[in-house]
Amino acid sequence: MASSIDSFIRGIPKAELHLHIEGTLEPELMFALAARHGVALPYASVEELRAAYQFDSLQSFLDLYYAGAAVLRDEEDFHALTMAYLRRAHADGVVHVEIFFDPQTHTGRGIPFATVLNGIRRALLDGEAEFGISHRLILCFLRHLSADDAMRTLEQGLAYKDAIVAVGLDSSERGHPPSKFVEVFDRARREGFLTVAHAGEEGPPAYIVEALDLLKVSRIDHGVRCEEDAALVERLVRDRIPLTVCPLSNLKLCVVKDLREQGVSAAAVRHFVFSTHYRKQLNLSGVALEASMEAVRRIGEFAARLREARGATPELAVAADEAEAAVRTALFDDLNAPEALGALFTFVTRGNAELDRRGTDLQAIERARDAFNSIDGVLDLQPRITRLVLKGEDVVRTVVDPQQGTFDLSALPDEERAAMEWAEATLRARQAARRDRQFAESDRLRTELEGRGFVVKDMPGGVMLERFS
Repeated sequence: MASSIDSFIRGIPKAELHLHIEGTLEPELMFALAARHGVALPYASVEELRAAYQFDSLQSFLDLYYAGAAVLRDEEDFHALTMAYLRRAHADGVVHVEIFFDPQTHTGRGIPFATVLNGIRRALLDGEAEFGISHRLILCFLRHLSADDAMRTLEQGLAYKDAIVAVGLDSSERGHPPSKFVEVFDRARREGFLTVAHAGEEGPPAYIVEALDLLKVSRIDHGVRCEEDAALVERLVRDRIPLTVCPLSNLKLCVVKDLREQGVSAAAVRHFVFSTHYRKQLNLSGVALEASMEAVRRIGEFAARLREARGATPELAVAADEAEAAVRTALFDDLNAPEALGALFTFVTRGNAELDRRGTDLQAIERARDAFNSIDGVLDLQPRITRLVLKGEDVVRTVVDPQQGTFDLSALPDEERAAMEWAEATLRARQAARRDRQFAESDRLRTELEGRGFVVKDMPGGVMLERFS
């Protein structure tokens, strides 16, 4: 099961919209480049460096981030850095990347702007040719430096408008409001660049307002503190301002203590335009994907236990399928909800404990599911699922509702029940056409079902029909 689930997750096409390329530098490459250039690192080994990746704030992360950048000296270094990231991204199913780069981190060390840009750009073009990954490059200004320095950096970037599509603002947020860079962003817009900005990560909601009103950005990177200002939330929803939210980054950098404390609530998630960015830079690029896989593995193990206990009870088979469907929904359909991941771990832990204590019977499964549904924030994320499973002549008809639990189709309103009766008849006709090898008719009936909002899932020995509401 784990292998097929891993393949499923990695195979989903992904877009990475919040990625700091310097932060993807792996310890192994850092040591290799340090040896090449004769740079002394304050760590004796790769393992010691990796062990240093424990942070208590954004600033502690940035201290290591900037120290690692010291090994990047020539165009080949920046090419190697970017290609290493693109290989990992390709392995994870990423098909589009929007990359931040911080030229001031390097020009301040005497590295020419062109060296940085050309190395990164060449790798992006190579990655597009080799992996089919499309890209956009965003020049970021370091907000802890002066606006004059940012303006000089912008002027250096004007020669590369064909490679750079936008400018952004990153680095230490506290004490460095967006208003500090109004003239720089005004100039950038006049020159034709798009504008984005990190705001509301550690800084207050007022920084988000400044980024919108003064810098006139079209996207906020992070933005999790927006919920401290109800009027701001309403504005973001009304104006459909995208946020690139980074739950695991916020956890690792102690912006939150638990994923379920993530600042953007389930209610806001339903209205915002989000890109949930799970990749953690600075050698932790794969941790989010691995965390997602671990959640799926654990829910898969839980479902397997239900199947082992199933015997001849079809309700237990449905419960096992529902368990897997719940995690897939939360991780993929509701990927915009950061709290889902933490809630799923809680579900599996409670569910397994309930099974161990009560035994593998139907009542224990119901209690485990109730424990899952009781977690704050999850009820709002789960859709109601009307499901029909056909296996030969056997049929199981259920409705899974996050508020009311599981019940039979007979409890549905007349109109919904009639729709399901039509769907069942159509599905049976489709299965008969498949048995008779009338594939054109089978495809026509499937298209008819999908046109009315039903999802058809073929499975070994049968077929499952679902409708989400």
